[in-house]
Amino acid sequence: RFERQVDGSLTPLQEAHVDTGMGFERICAVLQGKDSNYDTDIFQPLIQQVNEISGVDYQPGERGTAHRVIADHIRMLAFSLADGAIPGNEGRGYVVRRILRRAARFGRELGVREPFLYRLVSTVADIMGEAYPELVRHSQHISRVIKAEEEGFGATLGRGLELFQEVAEKVIKQAGEKISGEDAFKLYDTYGFPLDLTVLMAREKGLRVDEEAFRACMASRQEQSRAEGRFAAQSVAERWASRLNAGEKSEFLGYDRTEVESKVLGVDEDALVLDVTPFYHESGGQVADQGVIEGPGFKFKVNDVQRSGSLIIHDGEFITGSGESVKVGSGVKAQINEQRRLATARNHTATHLMHRVLLQELGESATQAGSLVSPDYLRFDFHHYEKVADELILKIESGVNEQIRANRPVRWYETDYKKALDQGAMALFGEKYEQRVRVIEVEDFSRELCGGTHVSATGQIGAFVIVSGSSVAAGIRRIEAFTGERAAAYLLERSHIVSELERSFAIAPNELPGRVRALLDEQKALQKKLTQTRKKYDATENKKNALLLKINKLLEEQEDLEEEISHKRIRVMQAEINEMLEGIEMLPNNKQLVTRFIEDYDIEDLKRKADEFREKGPGGAALFSTEKDGKIIFVCAVSDDIVKSGELKAGELVSKVAQITGGGGGGKPHLATAGGKFPEKREEAEAVFRRIVREK
Repeated sequence: RFERQVDGSLTPLQEAHVDTGMGFERICAVLQGKDSNYDTDIFQPLIQQVNEISGVDYQPGERGTAHRVIADHIRMLAFSLADGAIPGNEGRGYVVRRILRRAARFGRELGVREPFLYRLVSTVADIMGEAYPELVRHSQHISRVIKAEEEGFGATLGRGLELFQEVAEKVIKQAGEKISGEDAFKLYDTYGFPLDLTVLMAREKGLRVDEEAFRACMASRQEQSRAEGRFAAQSVAERWASRLNAGEKSEFLGYDRTEVESKVLGVDEDALVLDVTPFYHESGGQVADQGVIEGPGFKFKVNDVQRSGSLIIHDGEFITGSGESVKVGSGVKAQINEQRRLATARNHTATHLMHRVLLQELGESATQAGSLVSPDYLRFDFHHYEKVADELILKIESGVNEQIRANRPVRWYETDYKKALDQGAMALFGEKYEQRVRVIEVEDFSRELCGGTHVSATGQIGAFVIVSGSSVAAGIRRIEAFTGERAAAYLLERSHIVSELERSFAIAPNELPGRVRALLDEQKALQKKLTQTRKKYDATENKKNALLLKINKLLEEQEDLEEEISHKRIRVMQAEINEMLEGIEMLPNNKQLVTRFIEDYDIEDLKRKADEFREKGPGGAALFSTEKDGKIIFVCAVSDDIVKSGELKAGELVSKVAQITGGGGGGKPHLATAGGKFPEKREEAEAVFRRIVREK
């Protein structure tokens, strides 16, 4: 009822209230005469829907824990996602992901294996939508995000369960009672298993988890991460501590100037620190400026710029002079590469335009998840749980180019953080901002907190084109784009390609996609025909193998036949034999040593050849090979009689052969496969194979 003042006195509050801690749900329980929050009309529709999905009826007490957890968690998820949160690996996104996975795990307890939480979103919107209309407005987005996360966790859960089963069986086999903290942490760190999930599954098998050791592993990992961060920061600071006077700092003047007269604060063999600089340091996704610093007796090329505390450090190399020739306190001229800066500024302003258009086209959830702004291109990661359709990509490109043609003025100003937000400036969640912030405003279009460099009007961007779109993580999409001259060159190149295709096919450009699809269908038909041809070829090879047996017999009779037939007949028959025996060497005991390279074969074709050699040949060892995608593939076969004798094993043979070509492999004693990176060493590998077989 009272408020303590600075001088220690107490003054009465304007309004006298008592905070009972009841909360909305408890008040509902009192008004509805229920003993539990979960018996009210806030939770019961959700619990009843869980009954229908799982086929398991809700029961009060411990048996109903899963129903209550799911009903409670889906409410939290719906409200969080409606407010713009997205499941992730850090910050609030990590909390959302943990809550969602916990609810999904309790679904498993009820026998629900498929994604189901997303089906409860509409019920939450029905219950709370009148008071919180954003739940209704964003219900489809919330459902898509939850479903995608459930599907991703389902695959992870399956792999994690396999690992848990292996760990548990190992403990039981060794008559143990406890799963180690290290194994529990691996489940957590690799598969996202919460500790309570591992404990629950262990309890079902009569086991315990070493939770103390788990927490020690967790603390060790966190300390390692913190130490790495501290080391990186301290190593740079300590590097310059002995070179600078206390309190010295650098000031960035590059927003308005590309060249300044400055003074050297510190120098070493590959870096300079100045009191003022036009060089933008790498920050906020924007790469650093490049350029030159010139002074008495030296010229220094700046390749990278980084900030460490209050210092701006210019890394690079001396073109003339050296670090020893630079005097601390001497005057220098620092000048950036203006063309590189302008190209970077075009890409940075285009990033702001694209971000605003994305929010307009995809909704408020399509917020930035990361970016890279360089002179050559821009890369933008954003939250979205499905592929962006080609039609939308075109709309995004058109929307950005519309703002470029409008030539909207771009200005920047500094203001208080809270005031900037009140004015509608966009701040990225997870970023840390000072009390005083810099706002980039594209007139009547966008306003963001940003410390980067920008063009003065959108028309300077020239052109904007998206060159690729991809997925980089669950719920994170990536767009890469060009601006300015590079965008124009990209479009011109593709225009010429389309013109060339138009002339080649003698059709209009809008007919090209259909023609390409027809060619792809034709390719599939040809591939099918090729497969059929290979089968016919294999049938021919089978006949050839049968002939090999006959040839062996002919060899035994050849000496007698020489006296009975003419020399001409002998030459004809010898030519036939030589053709059939190419790559075949006869060994003692009537065994064969075969090395054969076959073009346009894959590994399955080679395996069939190896099986035919083992089943239909007279016995021995064979090495079949082919080249595929710039790599060599081997299949080795050893007949059963030799395998039983223990003289040769296919797995050992092919492993030694593959090593020659920079690869490896292995397999069973009678059949094994391998691959190598250097197909040009095939003949050397075959020679090694023949030598080993002869020696054995």
